[in-house]
Amino acid sequence: MASAVSASTSGQLSRVVLDEDGFVVLKGSEFGRRVRDFAGKGFPLKSAEGLDFCKGNILNDDRVRGVIESEFPRCGLGAYTVLDTAQRKPGFFLYPGEPARQALVVQLWSNASRVLFYKGSHLGRSLQPTNGDRLLEISTDRLPMSPVELVFEDGGLTILDGRLCFQIIHGFALTLVFAAPERLGKFAKMILPDSPDLKAQVDRMTTAKIGFNYEYKS
Repeated sequence: MASAVSASTSGQLSRVVLDEDGFVVLKGSEFGRRVRDFAGKGFPLKSAEGLDFCKGNILNDDRVRGVIESEFPRCGLGAYTVLDTAQRKPGFFLYPGEPARQALVVQLWSNASRVLFYKGSHLGRSLQPTNGDRLLEISTDRLPMSPVELVFEDGGLTILDGRLCFQIIHGFALTLVFAAPERLGKFAKMILPDSPDLKAQVDRMTTAKIGFNYEYKS
């Protein structure tokens, strides 16, 4: 079974679970409701509302922020997107052969989502995924481990080692990737409208430990 994280779980304990399993889980009906409402607005990620959603549901959640800040002395948001069943094969954000965890993936799940997590795949040094449209991909017959299936009837939230393999079977996940500085530079900068208000909002959200990999264009 996947390991669940309560509100009182420390970032250090979560790091132990991430080391062993590659993912931790938060279940709660509030996540599914929030994602559903955000989806109803068309996922306005590149807007003040999108930044507010990130702040309110990730940065202001002590459980999530605690895991991120415990993992990295300094990191930045490298990706902010939506993943769904268009992902045809199991996939990774980072190569599992990398010797250290350089990114955490935070996923907020819609209601009735089903996902397969390949527990321990983040340690699979011999796995050789290929480049897919959005993720590194690998065929199931090349994965030596069996997946753990999770069902989020009311939505939920997961935090993954960036090297962990997963596959969405049903539903979708609002997905954020927080990467260490040495890895962040390999992510394409996310584009925001060149708005003084948005710039000020990003500045207000930036902390001593968590920054944002944005570029502004008219």
